[in-house]
Amino acid sequence: MAKADAKILRIGIIQGGKIVEERLMRRRERITIGQSPKNTFYVPISQLPHQLPLFEVKNSEYLLVLNENLRGRISYDGQVHALESLSGHPNIITKGDKQYLPLTDKNRGKIVLGNIAVLFQYVPAPPAVPKPQLPAAARGGLSQTLMA
Repeated sequence: MAKADAKILRIGIIQGGKIVEERLMRRRERITIGQSPKNTFYVPISQLPHQLPLFEVKNSEYLLVLNENLRGRISYDGQVHALESLSGHPNIITKGDKQYLPLTDKNRGKIVLGNIAVLFQYVPAPPAVPKPQLPAAARGGLSQTLMA
């Protein structure tokens, strides 16, 4: 897994000018958006396909999945690029008919899909929140049997 000081991907979904969902992706895994509830981000609007991959993972690093439906901008190599203009970038990985752009923790961007915007950036991982636990008296157990 990643080092303790590693950054994680923060993703926000904006619809109609309002943030409708925001998540910190603590595990490096494939990230999808679409009309299916099985997606990472479920957005039930007809403008989106059933499932659209946004990020793939290779060697514990995110790859931005590029396709003709994506619009937006990304900060990459110290410059801001339109997603539509990245097809000739030297870092693009082409596999079959798909293109991928490897990301680092310095990248951030905005992907526009109809009236949905997906914002992403890397942020320091906040400490994990411990699971809430009931006090021993409320759980029962040894303290309850001693009182009886």
